[in-house]
Amino acid sequence: MCHGPGKAGSMRELRELYPITQHMVYLNCAATSPLARPVKEAIDKCVLDQFGRSNQEFFEEWGECEGRVRAKLARLVGGAPDEIALLGNTSDGLATVASGLAWSEDDSVVTCSIEFPANVYPWLCLQERYGVQVRIVPARDGRVLAEDVLAAADDTTKVIAVSYVQWTAGFRMDLETIGQFCRERGIYFVVDTIQALGGLTFDVSRFKVDFMSAGSYKYLLGPVSVGCLYCRKELLGDLWPSRLGHRNIVDDMSLDYKFELWPNAQRFEAGAMN
Repeated sequence: MCHGPGKAGSMRELRELYPITQHMVYLNCAATSPLARPVKEAIDKCVLDQFGRSNQEFFEEWGECEGRVRAKLARLVGGAPDEIALLGNTSDGLATVASGLAWSEDDSVVTCSIEFPANVYPWLCLQERYGVQVRIVPARDGRVLAEDVLAAADDTTKVIAVSYVQWTAGFRMDLETIGQFCRERGIYFVVDTIQALGGLTFDVSRFKVDFMSAGSYKYLLGPVSVGCLYCRKELLGDLWPSRLGHRNIVDDMSLDYKFELWPNAQRFEAGAMN
């Protein structure tokens, strides 16, 4: 609700940034958000740069832009810029974690029955490949209680993977309780935040999150094919990059081929950005 002409004017200005508001009330950001004019203009500029300027010019600008984006995402989630990898989408981040950890048939993963499939199939793949046991905690009337998640874990549990906000009905998970449980037992806590980031306050330290993945096209109001992975600094060595290209490497353009991974989350970025 707006009070006073100042705030009403601000609301009108905000609405004018989104052309879609001129002909509908848009309530489905939980699917794909509409783009604001500044976002479209930034995309247009990026495309035009490639047509009208030399590679050297726009590659340098893009590199600086990536640094700014890492810093902003780090502030948003309560982490550090060197804990942020820029990937293509939420699935990229979750798959990077699932395929990058070391697994054996003695391990188990706990997730839940109303997770978006992108946070289930990477773990089921481990079941097929390594014999990892995947325990899917049943929901109760659209809710997944922390006590049920914790009851499904035992000494074999290597990962608990849940979404902060569930995509089916918007149920918000008790990350604080689950995160504390994981940290005390050395269980990796993996969180899908695409249905929350930008709409809810999220803090990796408060929730004791080890790995977090999100895309930008919901409440971050960005385009598709842009996402991020948070990897807790202390765990960089635990997660092997599953996709290797030139950008994972510090001296990425050298023909000496020195295999030296970045000492930060950039080690999970294989190639050129969107």
